[in-house]
Amino acid sequence: MKTKAGFMDVTCSLRIGLVVAVAVFLQHNATAQITIPYGDAASFSILAGTEITNSGAGTSIGQNVGLSPAAGTFYAGFNPLVPGQVGGTIYAVDSSGPAGVAGNNPGLLTDAISDFHATYLAAGSQTPNPVHLGLQLGTQTLVPGVYTFDAGTVLLTSGTLTLNGNGVANPMWIFQVTSDLTTSAGGSILLENGATPCDILWRVPTQATLGEGSTFDGTIMAHTAIVMGTGATLYGRAWADAQVTLLDDTITGLPCTSLGGGEGGGTSVPDSGTTLLLLGSGLAALLGFGRRLRSLV
Repeated sequence: MKTKAGFMDVTCSLRIGLVVAVAVFLQHNATAQITIPYGDAASFSILAGTEITNSGAGTSIGQNVGLSPAAGTFYAGFNPLVPGQVGGTIYAVDSSGPAGVAGNNPGLLTDAISDFHATYLAAGSQTPNPVHLGLQLGTQTLVPGVYTFDAGTVLLTSGTLTLNGNGVANPMWIFQVTSDLTTSAGGSILLENGATPCDILWRVPTQATLGEGSTFDGTIMAHTAIVMGTGATLYGRAWADAQVTLLDDTITGLPCTSLGGGEGGGTSVPDSGTTLLLLGSGLAALLGFGRRLRSLV
């Protein structure tokens, strides 16, 4: 005979199983900690390998500017420098940079470029969400995580990309772009629930182009070039293996020295494969409880 007590025992077990499954899921999410340090690259709003070109007196750069291994003669448009145009120092590997303002420091530049490359590799080594994003970022809302895309040029040309911190301590987003990245004034980024530009890395294997009058957030790491259209604003950093091109643009720079909770900190990023495995195990246990419950009623 099926007793009321037996029914209550199974109901209790079902509730406990649910609590355990959810607890395991949340605990795993909360303890998947990674930190990507920026090293000497952190103080540079702009880093480039072959050329940095500026057109227009309206350009504003919040922190240091560095060019290496190309000689300082491959700076263009910074001489004469408009007062207040660069908040930090313009660094070159020799004394041929913009007159009177260039810091001749090849050692610092070698280290900064090396740290930029290490960051690029580290961002690419993170396991992405198994579901690829579409190529148009506008209208999407994304919680912290590592994201990749379908093959093609990633666009933010219309609508709003919302990055929702979702209550996570030290949230972060790594975007592993597969080709070019292109934005325009028709697209924007909304940061909410604790998200900041410090929490965002864009890894671009070719060229990033920020269109005329557009705004964008995060550190852009491009394997070839970063081109900013007239009046574009980047709340972040522009690091490129080849060249950075500016035209009356603003690059604010960022205070953070790493991705993931500042210097020495960690950040919570779902490890999608293991997390789903744990959640699946919990759900399988719950289904077993459910079958036992049906046998008693």
